[in-house]
Amino acid sequence: MAASLVDQLQEQTLDSSVSISDLLRRVKVVASELGIPDLAAWADRELNGYADDDEFPKYRLIQAELKGWNPVSRQWLPISWNTEKETNAFGRPRPVNSPISEIEQLIKKAPNTLAIQLRPAQKAELMRVIGAEVEALTSSTSIHAVVDAVRNIVVDWTIRLKKSGIVGAGMSFSDAEKRRAQTGDLHISINNSGAMSVGALGPVFDQAVATSNQTLSSGLDVRGIRELVAAIAVASHQGRFGLPAEQQQALDAEILELEKETQKPNPKASLVTRALKSVQKILKAAATDATTQLVVQGAILGIEKLLGS
Repeated sequence: MAASLVDQLQEQTLDSSVSISDLLRRVKVVASELGIPDLAAWADRELNGYADDDEFPKYRLIQAELKGWNPVSRQWLPISWNTEKETNAFGRPRPVNSPISEIEQLIKKAPNTLAIQLRPAQKAELMRVIGAEVEALTSSTSIHAVVDAVRNIVVDWTIRLKKSGIVGAGMSFSDAEKRRAQTGDLHISINNSGAMSVGALGPVFDQAVATSNQTLSSGLDVRGIRELVAAIAVASHQGRFGLPAEQQQALDAEILELEKETQKPNPKASLVTRALKSVQKILKAAATDATTQLVVQGAILGIEKLLGS
């Protein structure tokens, strides 16, 4: 049986012979299949390079040493700044906007010191200030850190996917997996610190109820139930409820029942209500602690809102 997309991706993140470019292409496919546009867009920027007006992740900001060309000694000399204003303006870390494939090739070919391409406007301003040709130099270690940061982000993401029960079958994902990818820990974006931004599960439970409007004749909110169940499923797969094995199995069985029933054209309100109440009962009996209380309470409150109790 062929390994799933997520299994293949996770294996390749640990294989140093696999290029970051190949990893990112697979990330783009998986993110697109799961409907996670922020991550697909991030993979695109890494593959194709960042535009000057893009927000650069922190790992792509490199501290470089600026040098000016001395036509008398015919060599590159370090530039020293006379004022704090100049230091702040010209001594800050420089963004690296090259595609990740170019960075990988640069690391393979280059010596210990590498030149960073300055933006045309930056270079023109520097040349105006010092009156000479300029270049920005950095260590190959700093550039290598960009590649390592991208690989680590992909590793972390595949771990989150598998913890959420999202692995896929062959080249596709089930509807339940796609719904789970829209909730909880899989609301992922790359922020300006270069890290994954993750939403808390408590607010997700509330949002699932608040944003829906499709209802059964009984008054039950089908879309709200689907979204809430998806959020509960993510938390359950990650062990966020702290349940013993027997209760965990019972919860997972009810989640599966709810996922199947709410996907039918005409879900049976009695079955949905029974399963929701069963989930509520299981969670209310959970022995919560400081790490699980918020998640458990969020799920219980979400069910109460849907049931009108």
